[in-house]
Amino acid sequence: MHCVGTASFSIVVNGQAEGFFVSERGLRQGFPLSPYLFILCSQGLTWLMRKMESNALYNGYRVNRSAPVVSHLMFADDLLLFGTLDNRTIETLLPILSIYAAWSGQNANMQKSAVFFSKGVEHNRRLEVAEILGVKQMESSDKYLGHQLLKSAHLTTSHDFLEEKFNSKTAEWKRIFLTHAGRTMLIQTELGLIPPYYMATSLLPKKTLNKLTRIMRNFWWGHDKEVRKMHFINWE
Repeated sequence: MHCVGTASFSIVVNGQAEGFFVSERGLRQGFPLSPYLFILCSQGLTWLMRKMESNALYNGYRVNRSAPVVSHLMFADDLLLFGTLDNRTIETLLPILSIYAAWSGQNANMQKSAVFFSKGVEHNRRLEVAEILGVKQMESSDKYLGHQLLKSAHLTTSHDFLEEKFNSKTAEWKRIFLTHAGRTMLIQTELGLIPPYYMATSLLPKKTLNKLTRIMRNFWWGHDKEVRKMHFINWE
C-alpha cells in the first residue's frame, strides 16, 4: 500500500491547482505495477474456480470427449465462464463471483453480461437460467471489441456490417471536397486498416472483400449512385 498512500493529487479550478489530497485506494493511471497486480488478483479467481471443480460444485464445459474441460477464460478485465446446465453449477456460479468480488473489489457488471446456450437447450430452461443469473441472453447483434460473437451460417451476411461501415465513412467524406491525394490518404489510413483488424480472428469471404474493394475504388474515382465517372486505370 506504500505506492498507493504516498501519491498526492490536486484539482485544477479555473486554471489553478487548488490543494493536495492523498489517495487511499487504487493506483494512478499508467502506473507500471497495475497489470501485474491485476494478474495477481485474477489468479485468485482461477484458484477459486479450480477449488469448486475439485469439490464437484462446478462443472466446466468440454467441447468433445477428448478435449480438456474449460471453466473460464480471461482477457484483460473481461471474463468468459463455461459450464453445464445442472442446478449445482448454476447455483455455484453467483457465489463464486461474490467471493471474488469480496477478495479483489472487482464486481461483475450484470448489465453488460450475457449468457449463451447451445442449440439443445429448451426455451423455458434458457429463460429460467437467465433469470437466476440476472443477465440477458446473448443476441446475434452482440459484439466484443467490434467483433461479432455469433455469426450466421451465411458468412457473407455475417460481415454485412463491414460494408455498412465503409458506406457510412465514405458518405461522410463525400460531403467535403477532396483531391485524389486526400482520398488516397483516407483509404490507406482509414478504410484500408479496417479489414485486417477483423481478419485477425476470422476469414472474410471473397464476396465481402470484393464489395469493400468496390467501395474504395468508387470513392477514389468520385463515383456514386448519382454521379458515375469513368475509371481510367485498372484498380489492380
